Amino acid sequence: MSNVLIVEDEKAAIERIINMDVWHKSNFRICGTASNGREALIKYKKTRPDIIITDIEMPVMNGLDFLAEIRKKDTLTKVIILSCYESFAYAKRAIQLGVQDYLIKDFLEEGALYSALLNASRIKTSRTLKREEKENRYSSVEFNSKLFELLEEHDDSILSDLKQRYNSFNEFLLLYIHIDQFNEETSNIKTIAECILKELELNLVSLVSYMGQMYYAVLLFFKNGESHPPVVLETASNIIQQVENTYQLSLTISMGKPFNSMDKIEDEYINVQNLIKYRVFLGRGKVILPESIENLISLDPVILEKKISTLRHAIIKDDEDTFFYTLSQLYERDMAGMIQYNYIEYVNSNLISILINFLNKKNANELDTFTGDILELQELKKLETIREMHEWFKKKFTQSFKLAREAEEKISDNVIVREILSIIRNEYKNDLSVESIAKKVKIHRVYLNRLFKRETGSTCYDYIQKFRIEKAKQLLETENKKISEVAKESGFRNYDQFCVAFKKNTGETPTNFRKINKNI
Repeated sequence: MSNVLIVEDEKAAIERIINMDVWHKSNFRICGTASNGREALIKYKKTRPDIIITDIEMPVMNGLDFLAEIRKKDTLTKVIILSCYESFAYAKRAIQLGVQDYLIKDFLEEGALYSALLNASRIKTSRTLKREEKENRYSSVEFNSKLFELLEEHDDSILSDLKQRYNSFNEFLLLYIHIDQFNEETSNIKTIAECILKELELNLVSLVSYMGQMYYAVLLFFKNGESHPPVVLETASNIIQQVENTYQLSLTISMGKPFNSMDKIEDEYINVQNLIKYRVFLGRGKVILPESIENLISLDPVILEKKISTLRHAIIKDDEDTFFYTLSQLYERDMAGMIQYNYIEYVNSNLISILINFLNKKNANELDTFTGDILELQELKKLETIREMHEWFKKKFTQSFKLAREAEEKISDNVIVREILSIIRNEYKNDLSVESIAKKVKIHRVYLNRLFKRETGSTCYDYIQKFRIEKAKQLLETENKKISEVAKESGFRNYDQFCVAFKKNTGETPTNFRKINKNI
């Protein structure tokens, strides 16, 4: 069971979070709430939560200042920022403070919150578990645990020891190495460490520790003016290449800036930890420098919303070409230049919502194939690059369009009925009637009705009406158009006729339906 502390000054927002079903059907429990940072510090000391959910803008003490106080002694408690602010300054400082997720309050959905909680809980949060992992996987590795004890267990005696031991050096630099895809059959922690040490020993004085969870920290030592970033960069690149050639494994390395005092090592450690997170944007198997992220641009949220709206509209129209073209644009052109982590979560959550909605609308029984929206978000969390996310969604939507087509084909094996269904699907916006369809398929309308009813269980007229109503429902959920425009785009020529048909099929007026179900 993971304890969660919620820090939020808006009573309505706290009540909304508390009333979510996530607390009743998961291993998360609320251990306390606070309305400002100062009150939260008191609750934190009393409850020692595993995860903190906090707003940013609050009276007395804001959320970021509260986290800064926490981080002075605790880098293990996981933090989820919940804010209505999208400022890069906030996001940048949040990253520096070791925040796991940055969620936008106005866009908060239960699935996204549950996903963030699960993601945070997967990261080991207790020192005991960290130590156990180190002992189990690292005891046979022939390099010491000094950096682990100093930076993860906060053993201050280690700092004094390192200062004394390396007192002839006056400049330092940290590398943070992540094993992107670990394969126990071909390698282990020790063999990879030996490969790292072999490259380092060629040019540099260094101290290496395994930090747990497939991460290594490397502290490099230099004397006056010896720290040459190009040499370090070349060594880091060689480490990546050597491990790839020897073990067919991908490493990503973040490289910090030189610092002149060992007292700064904990701050620099946080910096390289945050820096390596940008592999989401830059890709794995690379050396990430501080300047690597300076060229990343911020995506205009208006452009993002237009892309998502285009995707929703393409789904409604069963327009696969437009859908996949827009998806490709979104991930390959737009997302690759983004710097806000919260937008990735927002986009992915929207696409999951579109996916689940699409399958539900198509009455696809194969929905279980996707294991539900929350679990799908968790599966998505395992992906670490924009390219991987794009490929994942491309595969899922390709499967979904295929399932939808197959579901429609299963309605009837009759060639004529399939042709009728195709006409309805492609021409529902037009002045379509049983008579006009009968002319197109070249059979009498009486025979058409009899055949269609026998094969589908519904009259052709009723099927057309229901098909149009489904299209209208999708438009009401995703568009801000007038009801009369929705009626016209759904194939109804008469507004009153549309309202009557809609109420008959859904039990709601179009206006009430939009209020309850809109997703715009």
